[in-house]
Amino acid sequence: MKRIFKSEKPSFSPEDLKKSLDFDAMVKQTKTIKRIKFRKNLGIGGILVFSIVMLYLALFRNDKKTALKTETLLLKDEMRSTPINVYIWDSVKISTNDTTRIECGGGTYMLIPPGAFVAGSSDSVLVVYQFYQDWADILLNRIPMRYDSAGVRYNLVSDGMIQLYGFNEDGLVEINENIPIILTVPVTDASRGYNVYKLDTSTESWTYIGIPEVIEPTFEYGFTENLPEVENTDERKADIARLKRIKLEKPRQKNKEDFAFRIEFDRKDYPELAAYDELEFVSSDPGFNTDQFSKSWTDIQLTRKRGSKSYFVTLSNGIDRIQFEAQPVFSGNDYKKALKEFETKNKKLQKEIEEKLDELERLEAQNEAAIRARNKEVSRNSLKQLTAQNKVRRFRITSNGYWNLDYPIPIGFSFAKRIARPQYVSGEVVIQPLKGFLIMEGLRTYIEINPNNSFNINKNGSTRLLVMTSTDELYAVNKLELIPEDDGTYIFDMKKIEMEGKSVHEIKQSLGVQ
Repeated sequence: MKRIFKSEKPSFSPEDLKKSLDFDAMVKQTKTIKRIKFRKNLGIGGILVFSIVMLYLALFRNDKKTALKTETLLLKDEMRSTPINVYIWDSVKISTNDTTRIECGGGTYMLIPPGAFVAGSSDSVLVVYQFYQDWADILLNRIPMRYDSAGVRYNLVSDGMIQLYGFNEDGLVEINENIPIILTVPVTDASRGYNVYKLDTSTESWTYIGIPEVIEPTFEYGFTENLPEVENTDERKADIARLKRIKLEKPRQKNKEDFAFRIEFDRKDYPELAAYDELEFVSSDPGFNTDQFSKSWTDIQLTRKRGSKSYFVTLSNGIDRIQFEAQPVFSGNDYKKALKEFETKNKKLQKEIEEKLDELERLEAQNEAAIRARNKEVSRNSLKQLTAQNKVRRFRITSNGYWNLDYPIPIGFSFAKRIARPQYVSGEVVIQPLKGFLIMEGLRTYIEINPNNSFNINKNGSTRLLVMTSTDELYAVNKLELIPEDDGTYIFDMKKIEMEGKSVHEIKQSLGVQ
């Protein structure tokens, strides 16, 4: 059996974050745990894994929260001295007997075969992971990107990084090296210079693993068969509008003041009036004169007024001829009959309108679902087309922790010929020392600033800068405006980014990084 899970990073309000589990609360929720040995220097990985284990044990016992769906876990880790104390994790509880595909977004997915985790007798494993999409994710999560090889120092360019752990009832579960997890990442760079690295969290340095497999995807544009049709509702809307224009006239009861008269007519010609025995008419014509009834008339005719409940009465005697508008009036039992008939017809009309409105609502909902399905199909084809234009890399994950797909760039790599030695200022306060990173627009990377605080910039380009101080304060500037000093250095103003109580996702939003 193959199961597919999709995951998207949501945003959280400050109220949501306040409700998230803190470390002390997690400790109180756990009872007895299996001891986990770490090296003396935990490093970032040791602290994170320990925190995840505590969170896992608090959640794994509740199958309803993790069973066969993607969960988002909020973790407040008070053990790390950082303003960003909320980490967002995705988790999926999988069967150890099934092949599971977890989609990480943007065409990236991991395939977990049966037996990938050494889970003993457990038939399920909780997979907890983060997929780092861009430079902001990497920097804000304090992931080092140095790589040393044969005495040469490099910075790594990430085109896909994942942090992955597996758990069962006993705690952390290792990955079977002989049955690895496969991560597939679409990349925009067609070069074959990509490598795979694994982070050693005890030394905070990357270890070269090997070269990823290159996949040449193909694209065939096409829609899934039997997509729902979008039905035209214009005719139904017009029918409803026609029914709403119908205004049934309530029968008029005869008043004492009415000048009422009777007219003999063929009841077969006027079935709507045939049921009434004592039917009379009154004139509704403003020019009607009752004296006209004092004359002798030899011919009296009754005709319907089109589109109305009124009638025309025509009187003639061979010499004179008059016509006026008249309405039927009812009295006694005739009025009761007419009123009941009116109410019955009105209810029937309203019911018909409601039924047609319900049908229209159903069709519109059906159409919306069909449109969503078609849009989804278009998006799927667009993603397939985009992915087909890329070069797909695939590599094996054989252990828990950080895995990165990228290629190394030497520290001396030059984006431009101009070199600056800036002082970093915020207002009038000089910020030193630094562990800052230069963000080059259009590249999914960051370049660590050299120990002498020099780096290469393109003054006229779209360079962005993000700086983390030694006290974990974040400063940013989207447009470098360098001010030359007499000693040949440059200064520029930077804005402090408030991070307290915010998730990485929220900080990225404030920086305009999606």
